[in-house]
Amino acid sequence: MTTPHPPTGKIPTLSLKNSGGKGELIATALKHSEDGSGYVLRFYEAQGQDTSATIDFDQPVRVEAVDLLERPLPHIPIKVKGRTATLPVGHNQIISLHIQTHSELAIAD
Repeated sequence: MTTPHPPTGKIPTLSLKNSGGKGELIATALKHSEDGSGYVLRFYEAQGQDTSATIDFDQPVRVEAVDLLERPLPHIPIKVKGRTATLPVGHNQIISLHIQTHSELAIAD
């Protein structure tokens, strides 16, 4: 059990859409990453259909697939163009994405 943790900066606003035409994507969490650098978005496909996800952000971001322990998963292809990220989502697959805004990346450098 825990209490809410207020954000330290501006949380990126995002829109998760199913761009594959099949299945249903359900967002389950948007939280601070465990290492404190950015956020983790977690969602899953709920109808047993292979599809693809499109995520639109309100600002430029870096997006990387991670496992449930927030370790990088380089084999998941994520295409980021401008403020939009797209990626394939398998049937019943749980996806976790590490999201960093450009302002967070500048602080880390």
